[in-house]
Amino acid sequence: MKRACIMLGVIMGFLLTMSGWWGLDVQACSCVPLGDPIKEADKSSAVFVGQVVKLEDDANQHIATLHVSKRWKGELDPELTVYTALSGAACGFEFEMGKEYLVYATKENGHLTTTICSRTKLLSEAQADLDALNKRMWMMDGTENKPSTDTPTNSIPDSKETEADQSSKEIGTSEWLIVGTALLLVTMTLIVGARQRKGK
Repeated sequence: MKRACIMLGVIMGFLLTMSGWWGLDVQACSCVPLGDPIKEADKSSAVFVGQVVKLEDDANQHIATLHVSKRWKGELDPELTVYTALSGAACGFEFEMGKEYLVYATKENGHLTTTICSRTKLLSEAQADLDALNKRMWMMDGTENKPSTDTPTNSIPDSKETEADQSSKEIGTSEWLIVGTALLLVTMTLIVGARQRKGK
């Protein structure tokens, strides 16, 4: 009986530990599948190309100042700030000083914000987005927004949807692993208890 109690204690400790780990994993950033560039532009408050000229942080977020070189949507100043969470776990986007980005931003509490769940990306990886936006969107000054010859020609496939699918599969596998291990431990406990009762 004493041995059975010990086994039950081990099982409970294991389950509590794994449930704590599971809770931390659930709190990580989770993105819904992205739409195509036009759908995401329609949902955004501003869509533009900008070069990072300043980076700073406050207590809650990164603040990137960008010099705008091209715009498709939004009434934008030549320089503007974009806010994002401090960490990737909170869906924060990591801007780098001096680099150019295609930014899809939404307005929250009067500020433009972006996340890793948006289509925001390095300009060098955004050719597919640029092609789609140039065909459909418009410049704020009313002139036709024809594709420029100096835009990057290399195209890197958008992998965010694939990453989200892989994350879902990993979570499902982990959950079944926890359940299977727990069932195995319960079975072992019952076997030990049955043998002890026979011994008495």
